[in-house]
Amino acid sequence: NQSLGDFGSVTVRGSAEDFEDIVDQIPIVGGGQAPGNIDSAQRFGVSADLTLLSDPVGWPGARLDLAIALVDSEVLDPLLGTPRQISGTETFSLNVDFRQDFPRSDWAAGFEFFYDEESADVRLDEISVRRESFAFASIFVEHKDVFGLTVRTSISNVLDRDNDTFRTIFNDRLTDDVAFRQNRFRNFGTIFTLTVEGSF
Repeated sequence: NQSLGDFGSVTVRGSAEDFEDIVDQIPIVGGGQAPGNIDSAQRFGVSADLTLLSDPVGWPGARLDLAIALVDSEVLDPLLGTPRQISGTETFSLNVDFRQDFPRSDWAAGFEFFYDEESADVRLDEISVRRESFAFASIFVEHKDVFGLTVRTSISNVLDRDNDTFRTIFNDRLTDDVAFRQNRFRNFGTIFTLTVEGSF
C-alpha cells in the first residue's frame, strides 16, 4: 500500500497458490467423465488498485478508480497429461470508474468500464472459450437531492458489447478428432436504468 497524499493511493498485491486435489472433469472407469480430483495445480497472480483525486491539480470533485489483475495457472490435463490453465480461470480483468461531483451543486456524472478474459473451459470431449467483443461500459448522471432522495439514470453497454462463445466438440480429444464446432454471438443491446435511493 502506498499513499499518494492528496492525490490518492495505490495498492499492489501478489499471490501464489498451490492446490492439492483440485476438482476438474476426469475420465471414469468404463468410459465417460465426471467431476473428480487432479493431484495438484498452481495459480499465480498480480493485481493493482489505483485511486486518483483531481483536487490537488485544481480540478475539484473528480475521482478515478482503476483496478487491474493478471492471473496465470497450470494443471496437468487428465486426458492428455500436458500442462494447461485451470478451466474457467479469470486471466485478466480491468475496471475503470470515473466520477465527477460538480462543486456547489447536487449533480454528479461519470462512467464505468469493465473488461475481462477467462481461460478455456476444458472437458474430456469439449473445449469452450468465452470471449467478449469489447468492454462493457456505462455512463450515468446523478442528482443527490430530489426531495431528499438520490436519483441516478444510467445507460449501459454503450459500446455494444457482444457475449461470444466458441465450442469445439470432439469425437476423441486425445487424437484431436473433431466432431463439430459451434460459435455463438449474442448481442444484448443497450440497458437503461433508473435508480432511486434514500430513506422514507
